[in-house]
Amino acid sequence: VTAATFLIFFILPVGNAASQFIWQSKVPLNIQGRVFALRRMIAMSLSPIAYISAGPLVEKVFDPVVKDSTLAPMIEKTIGIGDGRGIGLLFMTLGVIWAISSILIYFNPRVRGLENEIPDALPNESGSRVEEILVSSH
Repeated sequence: VTAATFLIFFILPVGNAASQFIWQSKVPLNIQGRVFALRRMIAMSLSPIAYISAGPLVEKVFDPVVKDSTLAPMIEKTIGIGDGRGIGLLFMTLGVIWAISSILIYFNPRVRGLENEIPDALPNESGSRVEEILVSSH
């Protein structure tokens, strides 16, 4: 768990920096604050869903899988059996889903060519259509 956590927190800043670079170079300067605030709001608004659903999900789905399923012997070899193993299985499942989705996204040619496909914002460019959408929703 410690090694996996270290690896995640070691790689995470690289992905965040790449994402931030693309957003900053593609979004016009005069609306970057609004766009970045909207991105942050969407990301942060999903956190309560994760916090609220994790407990019941572990209690109703992952703990029974660890204790009573036919997968229990295989899971026991990986994370053990007993109290708290359901949350371990949840973390492992989320890690596998994260890895698979990262690989699928990496091999998507549209995502890999995103930096070249979307033109860079010019320093004096107005927000044009994006700004109209943000202003009209206010």
